[in-house]
Amino acid sequence: MALLTSDAQYAANLATLAQQPALQPLLAQMAAMPLTNIQLFPGPTGALLGCVWDVHSKTWIPVCDLQDPIGAAEAAAAQMWSPNFTVFTMMGMGLGYAVGALAKLLLPYQRLVVWDSDAGLFKAMLYAMDVGDMFSGRRVEIYVGPDLLQQIEPWHMRLEVHEKLHMAMPISHGYTAVYRKTEYADLLTKTMNLMCFHMVGLATWRQF
Repeated sequence: MALLTSDAQYAANLATLAQQPALQPLLAQMAAMPLTNIQLFPGPTGALLGCVWDVHSKTWIPVCDLQDPIGAAEAAAAQMWSPNFTVFTMMGMGLGYAVGALAKLLLPYQRLVVWDSDAGLFKAMLYAMDVGDMFSGRRVEIYVGPDLLQQIEPWHMRLEVHEKLHMAMPISHGYTAVYRKTEYADLLTKTMNLMCFHMVGLATWRQF
């Protein structure tokens, strides 16, 4: 099947996501957001590639594999996924290839949560890939924007006890070590602290 052009893919994704009421505020935000710091260009396999401009290093940072982004994402997801985990958390979404690859592997009792302080990458993902499968029957939650640190704890508190017991270690995209690294590091630290707090509490409960 022929790949859609990036503009056609974006339009198709908007039509798909229009059926998700919870995403309407985010989609309205996307409509008014220019992709000023993101470059999108075709790769060797036909998939769309992307780089973001990092103001500190003054360089373009790739947000996906620049040779075979889909194949690389699928290989990484196969290594990260396990039937023993109930919750996977990902820091940064890149162009969405890793999110989509891991989402395909989720079992009915598993969920994937993505935290990204750069809302522009969510819009870039809509140009790069078909997100239909990601939001059709999959337990995928995506949170984007500048106020995520205040959202992580309420999200964690809403999890079931058995989910908290079997959370996988958070996953970080490689680019987050350079691009807006302080913001992504804060998200990772917050998530890790909540996981540790719960495990310490559980251990204390077991002692009694």
